[in-house]
Amino acid sequence: WNELRGKIDLLLMDRKDERHLQEKKWLALPTESADRVRSVLKSVSERRMLLRVLQWRNAPDQTLRALYDVFKRAGRAQELMRDTVELELEHVCDNHTLILRGNNAFARLAMIGLEGCTERVSKSISPVVSQYLREASEGQESKIIQRYCDKIIESTLAAVRCGDIFEELMAVLVAETKARYPGKELQIGAGLISLRIVCPLVVTYREVLHQPLPEIQRKQLLNLSKAVQKAFKPSSSSRRRRGDNGGGGGSGGSTLKEGEGSTKTEAVQSYLLSLAGEGGHGGSSSSEVAPAPSGQ
Repeated sequence: WNELRGKIDLLLMDRKDERHLQEKKWLALPTESADRVRSVLKSVSERRMLLRVLQWRNAPDQTLRALYDVFKRAGRAQELMRDTVELELEHVCDNHTLILRGNNAFARLAMIGLEGCTERVSKSISPVVSQYLREASEGQESKIIQRYCDKIIESTLAAVRCGDIFEELMAVLVAETKARYPGKELQIGAGLISLRIVCPLVVTYREVLHQPLPEIQRKQLLNLSKAVQKAFKPSSSSRRRRGDNGGGGGSGGSTLKEGEGSTKTEAVQSYLLSLAGEGGHGGSSSSEVAPAPSGQ
């Protein structure tokens, strides 16, 4: 906590105005107060005040990581991620395409919270990508790309179904975006998984760390990444079954053609809906991570 407090104090030392009452309030707080630490950890208003201060000051990653570590060690990382997602939705206002896609403090903090999930996905899909490159080198890329795209989605869903911070964050994201942007919650949720986690892992894959791939293999990985991104997008048939009309769905030209990658696309959508409590294993994933550790 003291390390975090020191980083935040340094961040605010160069302020040139007194516009933000939250910043003045924060600077007036005692550094070494156990009651103060508990207040920030438990109080929604206190957490959000601190998060807004860090956003206004464009806090560097090391400060955000220190913040996450404090909450994680206290067993309250879920609450921090929930507040971060809700503040990010306020920050982007009506532009839903920017949710957790930018480089602001909220988006960066969320991705720090998802690092454990990203590592699991990387370990899960790396053997699949490696095998894909071997078969693609034999001139079979066009014939195998959809099959390997499906395998990557399967591996990704297996890696993220673990009832941790990822599922808490995704449950909040899907529920909140459904309320704010009806019909776009699947597009936003699937977009976060594909664009911020899976596709970057695919295009940056290396057989040997720090050793660049040949140009042909880089192109093959890019093609595979595009196929994965497309398969993650909500299908029109799914929206019709859920009763969403064309205008409300908002997917427009981003939808898959009927039957194209439909099986795995449906699996992604079913998983996202289950996190929001609309089917399958329901809200259980999210509720399983709600209890705090006994030491909290």
